[in-house]
Amino acid sequence: MKTGRNYSVGGRSLILNALFVVFNLMGLSSVVLGSLPYFSNYFLLMNFLGFIVIAISSSALFILHGRLMMANVSKIIVGTILIVSGLIKINDPIGFSYKLKEYFQDGAIAYRIKELFGSPSFSLEGFIGSALFLAVVFAILEIVLGVLLIIGGRIKWIMAFLLPLMLFFTFLTYHTSNCSANRKYTDRNEYPLTSTKAQELIQNDKNDHTIKAVSKNNGLLIIDEKKSVQCVSDCGCFGDAMQGSTGRSLTPLESFIKDLVLLYFIIWIIISTKFNQPTTARTNLKFSIYALVFIGLFALLFKWSFLAYFPAVLFICALWIKRDGGYFLGNYFGSSIIVGALSLLVVLYVLRFDSIKDFRPYAVGNNLQWKTMDGKEGKVVSYLKYVNKQTKEELIYRSPSREYSNSRIWENKMWIFKSMKQKTILAAKSPSITDQFDPTISIDDLGPEERQLAFIQEIFLQSKVHQYNLEHLRSKEVFTVDEVDYNKLDFPDSLFAIKSERYVEQHNLSQISIRKLLFEGRKVFLLVVESVDKFDIQNLDRIKTIYRACKRKEVPFIMITSSSRKEINEFRRMNNFHVPVFSNDETELKVIARINPTLMILEKGVVSDKFTNRSIPKVETIKKKYL
Repeated sequence: MKTGRNYSVGGRSLILNALFVVFNLMGLSSVVLGSLPYFSNYFLLMNFLGFIVIAISSSALFILHGRLMMANVSKIIVGTILIVSGLIKINDPIGFSYKLKEYFQDGAIAYRIKELFGSPSFSLEGFIGSALFLAVVFAILEIVLGVLLIIGGRIKWIMAFLLPLMLFFTFLTYHTSNCSANRKYTDRNEYPLTSTKAQELIQNDKNDHTIKAVSKNNGLLIIDEKKSVQCVSDCGCFGDAMQGSTGRSLTPLESFIKDLVLLYFIIWIIISTKFNQPTTARTNLKFSIYALVFIGLFALLFKWSFLAYFPAVLFICALWIKRDGGYFLGNYFGSSIIVGALSLLVVLYVLRFDSIKDFRPYAVGNNLQWKTMDGKEGKVVSYLKYVNKQTKEELIYRSPSREYSNSRIWENKMWIFKSMKQKTILAAKSPSITDQFDPTISIDDLGPEERQLAFIQEIFLQSKVHQYNLEHLRSKEVFTVDEVDYNKLDFPDSLFAIKSERYVEQHNLSQISIRKLLFEGRKVFLLVVESVDKFDIQNLDRIKTIYRACKRKEVPFIMITSSSRKEINEFRRMNNFHVPVFSNDETELKVIARINPTLMILEKGVVSDKFTNRSIPKVETIKKKYL
């Protein structure tokens, strides 16, 4: 290895190389910002200047032998982002697995491979069952590679893992940022000829042009079907952390650009590999401190102290085992083992209990009603093109604008409206909690468990109409008047007498929503279960005891699930747990709780506490604190 003066970090000039590294980063920033829609008016200028600065500074770094300095900066940036990204993923591996399942659907990234290689039968759906395992592996691998990159591990080995990993993530974000739900792709599937599904498809083949029978050989029906591409709205790069802490996630385009930038830094690391010099304890300490400062900025952004101190533990343990690990572990392999083991302990804790920090909108302390109102309207500008009938001259107006309003060109018969293009200036932001969170029950499904709730009784009471049967004292005619229409002025006692009165129930209710109860109720215990077949009954007796305590105190205790009413009734019967149950969309239940069941305590819509199955306290604690 060359270790001469010209191949040191400073190269031929420490000051000049440092300046060119800064210029290189500035040029990269110009390209990145210019590629975002917020600076679309300056796209050409910012990209042109950015690439010029990158080209000049990169050439200077090669000439002045400053590649090693640029590589070291790249290591700190890439290593830090890998560690932060990995820690956010292991904080919520189940959430990351949901995102991977979306990507493994045939209509997601698989369709691109189907079309690229002309292989309609290609599928990634076989990985769906392993999504959680893969989520954990990817997350821990990110952390291990990030730590090794910072402490100067074997770069060639690190790149052998890191480059394919980054290419995979870049492919995911490319699909997300360039996906059109209007596109169609060909999906090929096989069905036994004797199956009901095959017979339906054969029949549909005659009428449905999106389905085509390819062959019927060997007892199998092979079908080509045109399907819509499945677009993933959010790559899940930083989980719910950015949404929960900054109010917005990275857009698909921003995520794709982020991965391209990381690949750019990785290229610098690769091309400088042969100039790497053996690291010392002092160098490792210095790089670790730089990385921890950078990580600390992310900890402030996400308001999560664990993100600051856990990487410090990882660096200390990695450097300690490398120094004192003996023959087998006193190396980078030992560092990888201990970093991976510590990360795995965090994963096991999270899977057993819950996320160390809950970034989702249903986290403790959040007001659920406020979360339904934190959306923002987008800003869209229209560009209207008008053409002159005689001269064919074209005019383009921006709308809304004062110039367009004052022109009143739409009233001028010499100008014809030609076309309109719209441009999004500010993307609309949906509220954190949408209408998907709306536990309901059909009137026909109401059982004694639900009818006992005071909230339900109040709804029925309000739906009843108080009526009077009045008798006209002279004609003796009897007729009915609603309470809202009855008054002494129109029906004086001298002419009318009340013969009887009654309450008549109106039959315009088809289902009942308890959203208002959850948002405004003084205190509500909410048991969240994705589906009753996933209900872990390990602590069911403790939950039953809490339910009975709530019932005695007349505090609503409600379960919400996505299961059918038949499954709900069977679950209640089998477990002798006759709790009021309401239905909600499964997707939203996965957001509320990762572990089934999870008990939430709401006070006027604010999440006061949240307990997963293994952390549900004893009834005495609940009584003392909440009842």
